[in-house]
Amino acid sequence: MNNLIGAPKPAPRTATEFYDAAIDAYESGDTGHAQALASQALVENPQHAGALFMLGSLLLNAGDTAAALPNLEAASRYAPNKGVVWRVLGSAYFALQRWPETIHSLQNAVRAGLNDARILNQMGLALKELGNISAAIAAYRDALALNAHDPDLYNNLAVALNRQHDYVAAIAAYRNAITLDPSRADIWSNLATLYEQANMLDEAEQAVSRGLALAPQQEHLHLIAAKCERRRGAYKAAVLRLKSVLQNEGMDVNVRWAMEFELGRDYDRLGDADQAYQYFLEGNRQTLQLWPELAQGARHYRREMGAMADFFQTFPFATLRSAAGIGPLPAQNPVFLVGFPRSGTTLLDTILDAHPGISVLEEEPFIDQIIETLGQHPAGYPQALSRLTAADLDEMRTRYWHALEQQLGDKAHTTLVVDKNPFFSAHAALIHLLFPEARFIFSLRHPCDVILSCFMQPFGRNPVLANLCDLQTATQLYCLVMDLWLHYRKQLPLKVHELRYEALVENKDGEIRTLLDFLELEWAEGLSDHTAHARGRGRIYTPSYHQVIQPVYRDALYRWKRYARHLAPTIETLRPLAKTLGYEIEI
Repeated sequence: MNNLIGAPKPAPRTATEFYDAAIDAYESGDTGHAQALASQALVENPQHAGALFMLGSLLLNAGDTAAALPNLEAASRYAPNKGVVWRVLGSAYFALQRWPETIHSLQNAVRAGLNDARILNQMGLALKELGNISAAIAAYRDALALNAHDPDLYNNLAVALNRQHDYVAAIAAYRNAITLDPSRADIWSNLATLYEQANMLDEAEQAVSRGLALAPQQEHLHLIAAKCERRRGAYKAAVLRLKSVLQNEGMDVNVRWAMEFELGRDYDRLGDADQAYQYFLEGNRQTLQLWPELAQGARHYRREMGAMADFFQTFPFATLRSAAGIGPLPAQNPVFLVGFPRSGTTLLDTILDAHPGISVLEEEPFIDQIIETLGQHPAGYPQALSRLTAADLDEMRTRYWHALEQQLGDKAHTTLVVDKNPFFSAHAALIHLLFPEARFIFSLRHPCDVILSCFMQPFGRNPVLANLCDLQTATQLYCLVMDLWLHYRKQLPLKVHELRYEALVENKDGEIRTLLDFLELEWAEGLSDHTAHARGRGRIYTPSYHQVIQPVYRDALYRWKRYARHLAPTIETLRPLAKTLGYEIEI
């Protein structure tokens, strides 16, 4: 009778029996009992891959990733050819934001035969977080080859393409996502954001309208709507919209942060400097609250600049001047557009980019990569500058030009390359060593206007620019960079053309003609109307993107005087340097 159907099964005794019972419990929906049975199987055999995997998966699904991880890691050791184990392990690492381990695990899942769009999508997200945008894009495209009907894949691809500065392809990817699922307000919001950043206001407003019809309370859509209203001159409407949305409880902290700066801009345009300042102050406070690690990064960068200033005070510049002439020098030299953030460099590069004989690089990392390499030199950077051989310099120049060719193609050699980065003024000694014949365009603006304008910008998660979240630290960094530049000017035979923002605003064509003489170029049609070129240029990846498509305007000249009360703690620090640069501070 013991063999009759329905008789109870004997209690499990071995690891395999406990594991089989765990599977039965799981399939019947009793995950708690399944977890207990899997744990018992591991008591009997700690190396049972199936039980390790089941326990790890159940813990991961329950949200206990930390407890799940050692079980899944062990399962991958005992069953290294099981793709599903690597996939779930990759998901655990992803949840913990351990990006290199995520990628390694998901790659092993693919190697084990799991060709799944979800795996490739998660791999792309991890690669994006690591900054490997090209590989992320490739992963998303591979995923779309397996599943071309997933709007999230197109959305993620669009984000990565935009990070790669391919805004046209990013818009196309967002449009594909919308076609697949037009009910996704979040994708309409992403598309509207990119349209606004690409100065396509009509399209941005249409996308906002479609999104708000689906989700009338979606905060980010209201942020983009307010930006469009400001750019149309409807400042009061933008203020009313933003203040209403800011009353929402539990709104996304990143959106709230952006709205503080947006309200500051609106009140500035309405002429209410005190109210504007309070919103900018709160926005900058939230920047450091959202990303607390930025404060340490900002201090580190100021210390670096201070150490460079100290080093170059006693540096034997005669050695550097001699070294600049060694080895085979390039027949062609780039022009470096430098200054300080918010000194007018983006306006100037937009005007110059309208010239058919000029190609502008917008804050590309090529010099930064050389600095990073020199930092690994036994002497470190900048100490290594006096120890480089002709072969070292030739290798760095070759690497720089190769990067230019990758970015610009034939234009790297058929046009005059203008490499624009405001902070390169702090590295003029290195640039002179690499390119002794290089010319510098130094963009100047009243120091108080520079500091104020920096304070008004939502720079985001950038440890260097986090210095600009506070008027005092912004002033410290400005003085360090400007003092370095002035010291280089005294010690090195730099070829420099200074261009003042104020003069450019008052007499744009005249100042550009003088600059072209310095660059040995003729006047070109289109330079008088740089706004048309800016609109055709597509997305401009600096905070000035919405300003450079407008005619040069005088509103920002000496704006600091309206904020003098708030700038008072920094004015005395700036006064001597301002006088050296040819500016007065009169209150």
